[in-house]
Amino acid sequence: MYNESNTKELIERFEAMLASDALFFFDVEQFEDISEHYYSVGDFKKAIDVLEIALSQHPNSPTFFVMRAQYLLEMNKLEEASLELDVAESLDPHSEELVMARANLLSKKGLHGRAIRLLKKALQNTDEPFEIHALLAQEYQALGKYEAAIKHYKITLEDFAEDEIAIYNLALCFDMMNEPKKAIDYFNLFINKHPYNELAWYHLGITYAKNKQFTESLQALEYAVLVDEHFVAAYYEIARVHERIENYEEAAKVYLRSAEYDDPSGYIFYKLGHCYLRMNQNKQALRYFKKAIKDDEGLDEAYLEMAAIYVVEGKIQEAIHNLKKAIELDPENPDYLYTAVEIFQKAGFPLDSVKVYKKIIELGYDDADMYVDYAEMLAELDEVEDAMMVLEEGAKKHTDSEDLYIVLAGYKMALGDIANGAENLIEAYRVNKNSISKFQEFFPELLEDHGIQHALVELKGFLD
Repeated sequence: MYNESNTKELIERFEAMLASDALFFFDVEQFEDISEHYYSVGDFKKAIDVLEIALSQHPNSPTFFVMRAQYLLEMNKLEEASLELDVAESLDPHSEELVMARANLLSKKGLHGRAIRLLKKALQNTDEPFEIHALLAQEYQALGKYEAAIKHYKITLEDFAEDEIAIYNLALCFDMMNEPKKAIDYFNLFINKHPYNELAWYHLGITYAKNKQFTESLQALEYAVLVDEHFVAAYYEIARVHERIENYEEAAKVYLRSAEYDDPSGYIFYKLGHCYLRMNQNKQALRYFKKAIKDDEGLDEAYLEMAAIYVVEGKIQEAIHNLKKAIELDPENPDYLYTAVEIFQKAGFPLDSVKVYKKIIELGYDDADMYVDYAEMLAELDEVEDAMMVLEEGAKKHTDSEDLYIVLAGYKMALGDIANGAENLIEAYRVNKNSISKFQEFFPELLEDHGIQHALVELKGFLD
């Protein structure tokens, strides 16, 4: 079996052969190791070239045709891979590697059912079933048959507990089935047998967190880093759990702790800034947000958080600058657009707010409250007709919003259109029978108008 540490001399000898234009002899297993070396470093072309030379020395070895097919499958060259497998089958129709490669080909074509049938036949004639169980699990997972996939991943891990892909996919299948309790039970049993498997501790911790068992989650994740202190992903999860329970000081410590084992990325600087922001340490938060965007200029979240800090500090121009950077990076993010409206209004830039409101509506991120806020802003600008049009548009789209009908009624009555305002109140009443009382709370100043008072009395009598 290929082992990088044992292959160095073999590779050096092979490279020497290529450099000298001579032809050295290598046995079948050596050629396999050489080819797998180049494949493992991502040089598919050279891995295939090795097999060409191997076939010149061992023309009847089906292994090389199967390997070439496997590489071609990784490159999504399905038809070429199929031809290679046909040749391999003519040389050795019972090869286990051939069957697994054929199953992979069927899977790549989306024929998961046929792949499963082929693998089940192979399962009856193998001395090392764990690889086939792993492939069966992947096929069932691709079909969304997670319970069957879990069964085969469990069998795989009984034979090969270090299979990291199987552990990850098993956790994913439990998650897709929304079965955290079963996942917790399984990983606890697995850890009893394999207490030094950091990946099992890690997934146990994540599952506990999803089940809102945060104390147990932190304990499991701490065991993961106890087994492997360089397990950076586990540190991130520990910090995330602390954030979920609003223990931001501890979360920040863990993010800093992770930096001892891996160079901190812009995202980690952002998370540190987020933690300090939640602790109301704006100066420290700003420092980390700046480090975040220095490391990664594409971190739109960091720009947005900086904008929020600058608003609090009254530095409106800096806030707008950072807000615009965030929107440039993610122009269709509704949270950013709503934040933009707030900042532009605080800055005294209503026309910019209008543009953003129009963008929100264009993208379909509007809600009933947005139309009310938008109309109120227009009314303050003495754009009453535009405000009315906005409310009418909102009422057509959000027919279950009593507030829209009530505000629209108030605007119309304030302009003297009492009859049509009453019609809007009837629409509001259909949504909520307390809408007349709510109207009076919204517009107490209109109750001083005798015409409106009379209309409301008549309306109550009619609706009651």
